[in-house]
Formats: sequence, C-alpha cells, structure tokens
Amino acid sequence: MSGGLRVAVTSGQGQKVDLHFGHADQFLVFDITAGPAEFLEARHVESGEEDFEGLEDLDAVVDLLSDCQVVVSRRVGPHARARLDARGIRAVESSDTVLESLAQLREQLISSASI
Repeated sequence: MSGGLRVAVTSGQGQKVDLHFGHADQFLVFDITAGPAEFLEARHVESGEEDFEGLEDLDAVVDLLSDCQVVVSRRVGPHARARLDARGIRAVESSDTVLESLAQLREQLISSASI
C-alpha cells in the first residue's frame, strides 16, 4: 500500500458514527495506513456553522476538512455532498461504530492498492 487516507468522522461520543454532517460540532480526524488507524485530532466547528443556514457556513466546514480524502457521517445532504465532491473529498454514510467504519475504509484501501 503506497499511501494512506486522512478521514474525518462525525461522532457525538467518539464511539458510533451517529451525527448528520450538518449537525456535527466536531470532526474526529484519523490517518489510515496499513496499520491501525491513528487518531490525530478533533476539529471543532466554529459556533454558528453547524446546522448550516447558508452555503457560506457549509464552505467553512468543508475548508476545515480540506486535507481529508474521506468524510464518514451518519448522513450527508445533497448540498454538503456536492461541496465535498467539488473539493475531491469522498462522503461515506455509515451507522457503524467509528472503529468499524475505519476498518472498512482500511480494507478498501488495501484492496485498491493490491490491484
């Protein structure tokens, strides 16, 4: 496997992927490589940017995640998905635990590297 993935996950308590992208007040950021996922940091959404009222707030959150290749969230609305896609960030919807979601992405990464 040549490279890794930087992944942002929406989770209220850090255990389960349980927040809608637009309701997240923080994103847990991980690096995934051949080994276990490495937690890097929690990135907090500035007050007023969650529950996006306008596309400017949405753009500010997407900017916060600009170095991530994947966002895992319970749900991602069409406006958020379009903004993420435009920045080359893949949106994945999940209701699994954070660890299960990261393991699935790791398996996809390994599979695509071995092709």
